[in-house]
Amino acid sequence: GRPKEGKKSFLNDEKVVEIATKYSKTSAQVSLRFAIQCGVIPIPKSSSKSRIDENYNIFDFHLSDEDMLYMKSLHNDSNQICKFHFAETSAHYPF
Repeated sequence: GRPKEGKKSFLNDEKVVEIATKYSKTSAQVSLRFAIQCGVIPIPKSSSKSRIDENYNIFDFHLSDEDMLYMKSLHNDSNQICKFHFAETSAHYPF
């Protein structure tokens, strides 16, 4: 979804946009690829055919270790859509 007014989205983060440009992808595609590489299956929502196609087009590239570290550094409570507090004891948290 779109961020609430006055709230910055990590999709517009300067470095995320730079990473997306490096791979000729969108920030959303980089975010989905990040989730996949973390072993999380993302379930993106869209009613737009072009965005659905875009969401699927994430299997032709891999984020570098450096890019993965940066994406992981963005994790905080304000960037989570769903709070997984029940999983905080997992070795894989925050996914």
